[in-house]
Amino acid sequence: MVSDENIARLRAYLELWNGRKLRPEERPWEQVFSHEPATALIGTDTVYVDNNLPDHTGEEYRGRDGIRRAAERWIEGFEWLLVELLEIIDADDRLVSVHRGRVKARHTGMEFEFPLAYVYTLREGQLIRCQSFADVGDALKAAGRKE
Repeated sequence: MVSDENIARLRAYLELWNGRKLRPEERPWEQVFSHEPATALIGTDTVYVDNNLPDHTGEEYRGRDGIRRAAERWIEGFEWLLVELLEIIDADDRLVSVHRGRVKARHTGMEFEFPLAYVYTLREGQLIRCQSFADVGDALKAAGRKE
């Protein structure tokens, strides 16, 4: 079981971008990663693995700067991205956050919605590893929990 303190730290970080329309030209991830909940959670050794975008699949990013670069690349093709936190699930020694994402494509103006989940491994209050998933079931399975 993950500590209540770790759940609170993760929730505070997620609230930095939860429900906000993130626009690439505003460089929102620079803002997110400048706030205490992000700097307290994400360190220089934190690894982020992206499994959502085809040109990111399996790629690893390290530390706040690497994760910020990945996030900026992730939204560059959109006019805006909005991610809503639905729940945080305690998966024994990991946490899973479940979200609904919405985007507006920059070139077509099309809007669409998609599921999104992240698996977090924390140690002593620091995020060690974060992995993204387009399927909540896959995220739960990766965290060692059945749906």
